[in-house]
This record gives sequence, C-alpha cells and structure tokens, in this order.
Amino acid sequence: MDYFHGLDLGCYGAFKTSMLNGLAIGVFDPPSTVNDIYRIAAKNEKTTSPVAEGTSVLFITIEDNTKK
Repeated sequence: MDYFHGLDLGCYGAFKTSMLNGLAIGVFDPPSTVNDIYRIAAKNEKTTSPVAEGTSVLFITIEDNTKK
C-alpha cells in the first residue's frame, strides 16, 4: 500500500479516493502486491475536466396558440 499512497494526487486523486472508499465499505479486498496496485492504477479511466463556463445565455419562449 506504500506504492498506492505514493501515487500523485494530481493524476490519481479521484482513483485513490474511490479505492479507499471501496476498501472502507468492503467492496473488495486490498491488493496483495505492488504489481496488483500498478495494474489497477494503469487501467484507471481518467475523468474529463468539465467545460469552462462561458457567458452565453439561452432563453426559451412558448408561443401561446390558444384563441380567446
């Protein structure tokens, strides 16, 4: 687990959090070797960063077609 704790938070922060949460609630057993941790970390899918917010606005109007 020393290798796991040494993983860079910038690249593997979300992965480490999900692994520790999974271990805490007993979803799986801790990896037994450094090779297992390396293999799991290498297969980790990186999340994409959200699109930066802009200043665009969208207004939706509904046309009233009822006759009075």
